Amino acid sequence: MKNEKSLQEIGTYYGTDKYDSNHSFANKSYLNVYDLYLSDFRKKEVKFLELGVKDGQSHKMWSEYFSDNSTIYGVDIDPRCWVHSINNIKIFIGSQNSEEIKNLIIEDSGGFLDVVLDDASHVNTLTISSFNLFWPYVKRGGLYIIEDLGCSYLEDDTQEHINKWPGMRYNKDISQFQNRREDMNLFFNSIIEQMDKEQTKEFEWIHFYSKFCIIKKQD
Repeated sequence: MKNEKSLQEIGTYYGTDKYDSNHSFANKSYLNVYDLYLSDFRKKEVKFLELGVKDGQSHKMWSEYFSDNSTIYGVDIDPRCWVHSINNIKIFIGSQNSEEIKNLIIEDSGGFLDVVLDDASHVNTLTISSFNLFWPYVKRGGLYIIEDLGCSYLEDDTQEHINKWPGMRYNKDISQFQNRREDMNLFFNSIIEQMDKEQTKEFEWIHFYSKFCIIKKQD
């Protein structure tokens, strides 16, 4: 039986940045909030995907947080991230908008995912593309989380943002990307409009917090 440490405690131990001052608001970190939403998944056999691996701290955190029979998937375009495939963590090397990578994960997971978390490029076009790829495979009652939405405002500084992350150089034609806020506005407005007009059975709610959002698929 695993211990009942909070997600914040586990994340602090593994050194993920999801609890630092850049990922906190009103004295609550991303992890404080996630714990509220993910606690019901904790003792289940969860299929969890986080886009973006980097140094693997978050994936180790999820591996400890969820049950031992869960599977923690990761996608990163940086081939060095392969080394973080240990225990129940499975890392796939490729772009976050790769149809091939998506197919491999969905085949391995048995056709569905309980939770998808996008902490990858923070480039709006890739963020939206990843959502379109993986949302259809989120299980009923499952969650889709998009982190660091503040990056979507970087219309004039996208390239500077991209250059901060060493793995981004593996993206082809990444220099052509620009974070136009209108892209994300249209993306979210489309979902909200469907919900307001009751034209969808896909979305139960969207909860916005400072810098991230959580979308629930109707149960």
